[in-house]
Amino acid sequence: MSTPAMSEIYFNNPIKILHRLKAAGFTQKQAEAQVEIFSDYIDHGLVTKNDLKLELKDLRAELKDLEYRITVKTAAIVGSIVGFFSLMEKFLK
Repeated sequence: MSTPAMSEIYFNNPIKILHRLKAAGFTQKQAEAQVEIFSDYIDHGLVTKNDLKLELKDLRAELKDLEYRITVKTAAIVGSIVGFFSLMEKFLK
């Protein structure tokens, strides 16, 4: 689920990131390894906010469909119960 926008946001300037990591106390090798690791995560499917919004939209649609089906089934059950008791009332009179 990687997007070019995600790479651009976090790794638009890997050299700058290397310098920041080195300034924070990482060695050159450690900084390069960190940038490589994060690049791999982004390239291989890091989830973005946009992905989550799409998932949430799908979940809402599924919940709406489920709510509709439950409502229909509940109405059918209630209708059957009312019909059954109506028939029972006719037979018991």
